[in-house]
Amino acid sequence: MHGRLVHHPPPSLDARRRTLCLLLLTPSRRIFLPAARCCCQRERVSRPRTRSDAVPQAPQQLLFLPGASGNRQFWQPLAAQLRHPARQVHLGWPGFGDTPAQPDVRGMDDLLDLVLQRIDQPTALVAQSMGGILAVQTALARPELITHLVLSVTSGGVDMGKLGASDWRKDYTAAYPQLPRWFVDDHSDLGPRLGELDMPVLLLWGDCDPISPVAVGQRLAALLPNARLRIVPGAEHDLGLSHAAQVAPWLDAHLRGALDGDT
Repeated sequence: MHGRLVHHPPPSLDARRRTLCLLLLTPSRRIFLPAARCCCQRERVSRPRTRSDAVPQAPQQLLFLPGASGNRQFWQPLAAQLRHPARQVHLGWPGFGDTPAQPDVRGMDDLLDLVLQRIDQPTALVAQSMGGILAVQTALARPELITHLVLSVTSGGVDMGKLGASDWRKDYTAAYPQLPRWFVDDHSDLGPRLGELDMPVLLLWGDCDPISPVAVGQRLAALLPNARLRIVPGAEHDLGLSHAAQVAPWLDAHLRGALDGDT
């Protein structure tokens, strides 16, 4: 079930600054604005189009991937509420946030290599924004070891240009010139390959996110064979942090292969 999309007027300067702060999710620098118009009034769930009869393999590791903040603490409030017994690992991105740069990390392919080095056992990937692109790439490279995907407010490697997303790149580079430019220049196109991913996928979206609007989640839900989309009213690009208590039971249910309607 999909909601009506609302077309917003061009963002003000303050709104653009808020978009950048949400993209980097740096709490000490976040700017708060009046509530934006949102496209739904209650939580909505879009169920998978198909389901495999096979029971998904249980993950032995939960690998948490942040967005452009590189903040290893982003997922920790949610992770602390999970009941799943798998080992938890939180990655940071060299050169982003408080993670020191590494001379051999010069592009998204190098970040992907860092993730792949961690995939040595059945693993569920939990990823936000930029991390979602790397999660999809990892699942395509190691489908036999990726048991589940959780993708939150990410492009997932699809073109967001016609899906109502704000163009944040120019403001991003102006505001944060010290961060890697290659992230801004990345235009990964993974859409044609998403149908290869048959592991269970949980898509988490907020209906007030200017960076990755609901239409992006709906597009991913249409391309991924075994995906469920949950839309949280009032949530923005920091959904995994701001709504950790609400999202944690969904993630637990996703990992244990709960039936529709279970929490």
